[in-house]
Amino acid sequence: MLNGARLIALALLVLAACALTWQVQAWRHERAMAVRENEYADERRQQAEAFAARLQDEQGRRLALEQRIQSADQIHSRELIDARQTQARLRDRLATADLRLSVLLASDTDSTIVPATTPPAAWFMAPREPDLTRRMLNELSPSPPTATKD
Repeated sequence: MLNGARLIALALLVLAACALTWQVQAWRHERAMAVRENEYADERRQQAEAFAARLQDEQGRRLALEQRIQSADQIHSRELIDARQTQARLRDRLATADLRLSVLLASDTDSTIVPATTPPAAWFMAPREPDLTRRMLNELSPSPPTATKD
């Protein structure tokens, strides 16, 4: 029986050694998995930081582009407004010059100077107005209408 007790003790000792080895392997495996998880988490964190930096860079570029477009749009709008004002001034000057020229051409006198003051009340230009109107319509409209004489 002593042999049987020794055999059982040996079996228990082998079983205890196997259980201890199994436990040590489990601890090593857990430690290795924890290291892998930490490395994976670090890698993901670095990727997230890189993505956030790239996203912030893209947003900065987009904001700069929007500001450049807005600035160019404001400049273009201002240039358009200035061009329209210049065109209106030139149109007014042309109409004024045309009116002065038509008055000079229509006047019966040999004077080439248009008076800067207002004409006297006795000076009436009713017969000349239809010609002046017809001429202004012909020169200022894109497709001049045919005017009939009154």
